Formats: sequence, C-alpha cells, structure tokens
Amino acid sequence: MAPAGMRLVGVGDLVVPVPEGWSTDGAHCAQPIEDTVVNPVGASCAMLVQRPADITTVELSDGRYGQDPTAGGAGGPDPGRDGLHRSPVTCEEYEVWRGPGALETLPLCSATVSDATGSSALVSSSMRDVDASRAAVEQLVAGARPRHAEEAVVPTLEIVYGADQGDRARTYLENLRAAGLAPELVEERVVPTTGGELLGASVEPGSVLRRGSSVQVEVAAAPRGPAETVEITGRYTRPAGSPTGELVDATVRQGAAIRLRVGDLLVVDQVDGDARGTPQGDGVVVEAHLDGGAARRVTEGTWAGAFEAVGLGSSTVTLTASGGGTTQAIGTITIEVVG
Repeated sequence: MAPAGMRLVGVGDLVVPVPEGWSTDGAHCAQPIEDTVVNPVGASCAMLVQRPADITTVELSDGRYGQDPTAGGAGGPDPGRDGLHRSPVTCEEYEVWRGPGALETLPLCSATVSDATGSSALVSSSMRDVDASRAAVEQLVAGARPRHAEEAVVPTLEIVYGADQGDRARTYLENLRAAGLAPELVEERVVPTTGGELLGASVEPGSVLRRGSSVQVEVAAAPRGPAETVEITGRYTRPAGSPTGELVDATVRQGAAIRLRVGDLLVVDQVDGDARGTPQGDGVVVEAHLDGGAARRVTEGTWAGAFEAVGLGSSTVTLTASGGGTTQAIGTITIEVVG
C-alpha cells in the first residue's frame, strides 16, 4: 500500500513510492522533461534534449539496456537491512542553453537504488536550490523497498521496430502472466493493420498491482480486406513546389475534398510502414482512378500518383486496394478547381 499522496511504481522486485501527480514516461528521446517515472526502453533517438530545471524524476531499469549507472546488485554499494543497494547522493552542475550566448547553470543531484537482480531506479532532481534537490532525492531513495509477495509489477510495453508484431503481443501476454497478473485480450479495429499488433494496455507499465489483478491488453483486430492493410496520405502543392496542405489517411477514407487553382498539384502516396513497425500492404496493389475533366494524371504507375488541376470544375480520385482476389475502395479525394 502506498503512503498518503503517493503511488507505487516498480521494476522487477524493486518498488519506489512517487507523488500521485507524477506522469509516466514524460520524456522526449529518453530525456525526462517533467516530474515523471521513466520505464525501461530500448531505442531512443539522436536528438539532444536538455533536462529542464525544477523537476524530479525516477528512471527505472531492468539492466537490459545498459541503464544501471551503478552496475547494480553485488557490484553496487553494500546492501541495507532490506537488501537494497543505495548509492550516496551526488550533486553536480550542468548548463542549459537559454538562447544565443545565454547559459544557465543548474544543480543536478542523483542517487541509485538497486536490488541483487540488477533492477534499479535512478533518482534525479534539478531544482534550482541544490539543498532542495538533495532532499528530494534522499526522500525517494529512502522510500524504496523490495516488492511484497502479494504485489506484481506491470511489465514494460517494449518498442520493437520491424519485428513480428503478433509475436510482440504474445510475448507481452506471457510477461504479464510471469509477473503474476491476469491478462485479458481486447481487440480494437485500427487502420492500417496486419492483425494482432500490440496497441497498449489498460494499466500503465511500472504500476504496482495486487498479484492476480486483471490487465486488459489491446491488440489490432484482423483486417477485413486489403483496404485496411495500407495507409494513404496526400499533399497538394503550388507549381513552385511549396506545400499548402496535407491529407491524412482518415480524411481520405471519409471522402476528402480540396480546392485547387489551375496548375496546382495533388500528390497521393502510400506509406510503407506505421509507427508500430507494421509492414503495410504486403502483396496489395493500390490504384488511383480519376474521373472528371478538371484534373489530369501527370504520373503513371499501378498505385497513387500526381494529378494536376487543368480547368474549372471538379474531378474525383478514387483509391482502391487489391489483394487476395479482392478489390476494395479505400476512399476518395474530390478536387474542385476554382480558378
């Protein structure tokens, strides 16, 4: 049970109470940007993100991604009476860019608490008052404890690019069961999909629940045809090439309408993969069919293409997807040429 005003987060057999108002995974490119708990992650990004002032964070690690700054376990400080290894709080200075020629120097206090298995929590605080930073870190590190037998920690939803997304979902179900939780599978209809992709869970990763608690796992339902396996985007440009508008997949499926002038272009694209790492439209042919005399096709191909506005009036681009002996309509783009 968490102390008043706190909630429990954890990794492996390590549990840390944090304030209830803290977010989960409030980070950009693996750098915390607010008071938050950061779960173990794999790939991050190369963008340099500066840590803001006046935040306190807990970064959880299970030892897989080289995130344990003290090596954890027997390699860390001598364990306390509860068996956890707590490093001393250290404070240093770092600089934050505030504009051309303007740097602000801030204190950053941190310490690590870890267990014998390599699970750890890096506690950091960048309050402008170094004494306040040190006190915030000391309080959180002191509150850490081993996980109780009746507790279970919700595993991390790992980011896996290019892997079989169905395997990813099955692995997460197995991880939940291994953690002592009861997963319930819930299918959601999303586009695009190949079916079975892991979409999310009803409880945030790192949450501490009573052992045996139910966690809903959301996976993508199987596509109802080739049209649901692809994603379409569009953009329309002036002759000079500067973009003036974009179309997203959902808008095209509902029936998009745009206004162009003579000489403007509409370019329709098929996306190769989505943010979940799902390969799209494998073996599916997307075609664009043009009706009406206000526009003409200016590229050839078996799918999509570019269309130029050539006269007043309207034309309609109908997009279809074919695969497995089935052809389905994806959506339409109506072009109104106004001048």
